[in-house]
Amino acid sequence: DNADALEHSALYDQLTDCKNRKALDWAYTEKLEKYFPLAVVMCDLNGLKEINDQKGHDAGDKSIVQAAQTLKSVFGKRHVYRLGGDEFIAVLPNITHPAFRKLLETAKSQLGATASLGTTISGTKDTDFESLLKAADAEMYENKKQYYIVTGKDRRKHSL
Repeated sequence: DNADALEHSALYDQLTDCKNRKALDWAYTEKLEKYFPLAVVMCDLNGLKEINDQKGHDAGDKSIVQAAQTLKSVFGKRHVYRLGGDEFIAVLPNITHPAFRKLLETAKSQLGATASLGTTISGTKDTDFESLLKAADAEMYENKKQYYIVTGKDRRKHSL
């Protein structure tokens, strides 16, 4: 029991009970062909600093937990990782393009403007994981930039 608890605390985030960065690193260090196609969804919360500043860190933590619960309900608990702060990633192995689009539409609908998402799906079996992460991350930051442009908020005041 102690060994299981120790392993859980090493691989899962305490606040959200999502897998953590270490678990992600361990999961995708091998060749990715067995996961093909592999989809990645990067998620970053919008306006968390504003929530923390105006309502306190407990409210900010509540926002993080709510986002994590939404991501886990849409993509499945075993596929969602908290990278740190307000950043999450969902990694979906062996998923078809239509199934991925459907899950993505559900996630966008449920998260609304509370999060910016970036996505990608492997095109070939030899696509490396780092390339997928970079592509999804770049799209996420572009969407986050657009959120701040559309809302007229000053990102420097509202980012970590």
